[in-house]
Order: sequence, then C-alpha cells, then structure tokens
Amino acid sequence: SWLFVATATSEMIVLDISDPYNPMEIDSFGTVLDTTATWGIDLDNYRIYLTYVYVPDFPLYPEPFLSYWNGVKQLSYAHCNLGQGKLDDAEEIVVFPNPMKTSCVVQAQGKTFTYRLLDGTGKECGAGAATNEVEIPTDQLQNGLYVLLINDGNRTHSVKLIKAD
Repeated sequence: SWLFVATATSEMIVLDISDPYNPMEIDSFGTVLDTTATWGIDLDNYRIYLTYVYVPDFPLYPEPFLSYWNGVKQLSYAHCNLGQGKLDDAEEIVVFPNPMKTSCVVQAQGKTFTYRLLDGTGKECGAGAATNEVEIPTDQLQNGLYVLLINDGNRTHSVKLIKAD
C-alpha cells in the first residue's frame, strides 16, 4: 500500500506502507529550498492535487511553513513497475499485464497460493486461492492504483498494479 503525504515545506512524499512497521519512502515532490508549502493533498486516479496557502514570514511570529505562493498544483503519478516481471529474482511468481484492463494473471508454477486485491484505501476488491495459475477479473474496478497480496505459504508478496481502461 502507498501513502501520499502532504509534507509542508518539502511538499509531498510517497511511502510504501506494505510493512507498516518498516515504511519506506519511494518518491517525493518538491524541496525544502523553495518558497512553497503544501497544506493539503487529494488523489483522483493518476492525478494528485496539492493545495498551498500564502503564509509569509512575520518577524514577530516566525512561521514554520513559509510559503509565498497559494493555489493548487495538479501532478500525474506513474511511479510503477510496468510490464511483466517476477516479484523477486528468487521467486517463480509472475503477475501480468500491468497496467491491467479486464483482468490480471498470477502464475506460480507448482505452488498453491492465496491472493487478495486491495484498492488504494485498503478495501478488498477480490480474493481467492489457486494452484499454478489464476486469472483475476478486474473489469468492474475503477481506474487507479491497486495492491495484489500473494501468500505462497512461506511469505506474502505484494505487487503494485494499475487499472487503466
């Protein structure tokens, strides 16, 4: 799962929180060296909206989030591993296509596994169990970012997927 965070002076960071005890920064936008600071964030499919408020530095009351610009910025976000690929070099689990339209396929030759498909809010959109291969229907899903959790009995793998018509 990804968490998009408005971070004031540094504007925005993206965290991978698949392991909530070990979040990892995977991307960022902005810098502490500019004079803009975010105060809010919203997501819609591949679009991110950052909101800014004009907050000048008052000599008597220094403002921690100095910002000389107000308004909204719209960003597109496509930080995803696209195409077909293995989850790990050592594993024989393959998920494709990515981006997906009407379905995605999980191939795990010789393995029995369970899977859960989660949307960007963590809501389950599909689940099941299979041996060797399964095709997961995605035609009823909205366009956006999803996480597929696959448990092969030894560990749980996560794959970030894009649904795009």
